[in-house]
Amino acid sequence: MAQTTVDGSFITDNTIDGTKIAVGSDARGDVLIYDGTNYVRLGADNGKFLRSNGTGSNPSWETVSSGGASLNGSTANGILSYGSSSVADVESTLTYTGGQLTINNDGGAAIFHVDGSNGQALIKYKNAGTAKWDVGIDPDGSGNQKSHVDDWCMYNGGTYGVVISGNGSNQFGIGTQAGIALSGAEIPDDGIQFPATQNTNSSANNLDDYEEGIFSPTMMFGGANTSIAYTEQSGTYTKIGDRVIYSIRLRVSNKGSSTGSLQVGGLPFAVGTGTRNYSAHTMYWDKIASTGTLIGYNVTGGSYLDIRTVNDSGTNADITDSGVTNGLTFHIAGTYSVRNIA
Repeated sequence: MAQTTVDGSFITDNTIDGTKIAVGSDARGDVLIYDGTNYVRLGADNGKFLRSNGTGSNPSWETVSSGGASLNGSTANGILSYGSSSVADVESTLTYTGGQLTINNDGGAAIFHVDGSNGQALIKYKNAGTAKWDVGIDPDGSGNQKSHVDDWCMYNGGTYGVVISGNGSNQFGIGTQAGIALSGAEIPDDGIQFPATQNTNSSANNLDDYEEGIFSPTMMFGGANTSIAYTEQSGTYTKIGDRVIYSIRLRVSNKGSSTGSLQVGGLPFAVGTGTRNYSAHTMYWDKIASTGTLIGYNVTGGSYLDIRTVNDSGTNADITDSGVTNGLTFHIAGTYSVRNIA
């Protein structure tokens, strides 16, 4: 082909191997093809791609949506994936099946960047086609307290298995709402919460229960409390594992008509059984006729205290209804075990 200077005019009478070439005044982006007789210009068509129509046929410019194109999809900034021998797909999401995907960067910079600016799930995990975990910032899209915009969550259809929470106060944790959830015992950011019913663990090194509460103690004679009237009747307790720590305040205006040995009942938990199940109690009392010191001891397997008197020689005896007058007052503090100890 003879050397030619292009100055914007139409160029003719140029040949390749004796074949005439026709070139436009602005050929940038065009494709030069041989139509069997001449080399001719296939003018560029903005927004289209060049499709090969096979041996013996001229190529053509095709739009993505045209039926003859071998390219599926038209997503801006999409991913071009190879699906078969005749089809390439432009996808907004890339589905990768089979083989191993390896991402590597020896430069030390970020090699995998996930943008969660829309506040939804960043990564989804599935097993046998069923969604198991959504990972990200507010992965369920509800904007609720368990997934603030400054939290990182693993979400499983209503369960937040892992939450790392900024929470506006630099508070971090693992589990439901920035806590730790372990087999029904939950540790949220406002304290340790155990299940309502103790899940007893046989290990001596496991704390398996904690509970605080109030109860209403009763005064009894021979296990009965007929017509007893109270002016004060309150009890509080803390249960830590198998140990119950309690305090009682009792005042009666009328001791009623029951007879027998004096007892204080209504303890929040039954005492454990076994000969090793000892307990300790201290008390203040009034309106009881006694020449010794009052003691209280638990009856194993029961939810009450027997109240007895011990003299200086160590002899103990029951206190009966006849030794008690109206206005009886008890302040008792003690501890006992609910564990059965042989």
